[in-house]
Amino acid sequence: MTIDLLRLNHIVKQIIDEFKSSSSSSSQKHFLFKLYVDIRKAERRAIFQVPSKTIYRAELISKLDPAVVILKTEGAKANCETSYYVQFGYHLHIVHIYGIVENDFNSLMLVQEYATEGDLEELLRENEFRPS
Repeated sequence: MTIDLLRLNHIVKQIIDEFKSSSSSSSQKHFLFKLYVDIRKAERRAIFQVPSKTIYRAELISKLDPAVVILKTEGAKANCETSYYVQFGYHLHIVHIYGIVENDFNSLMLVQEYATEGDLEELLRENEFRPS
């Protein structure tokens, strides 16, 4: 095991601990999911990918609803970005964050609501969506 891998394990553990403490102190319920126990990727290919972020369609194993995706974040800003998502994931006008996915890949994964209408930027550009 390398120093970098130990450091990454420590960062992932810190975020999970922060997630657990924020869910116990807030009125909203956060959940800790286990990959391939509670949730799985619905398709092998990502529906969106950039160097630091990958989004996969996902399905909860025990339930048929709601439509969800797994957001996998990597890189230098991953822990900061994940903390931000967890902190603001329950705002009425922001895509809902259901929880964090524990996985064996030492990466940060979030379960979030699937935006069925697609990318907001694209909808606004095409003039098919009018904000209220």
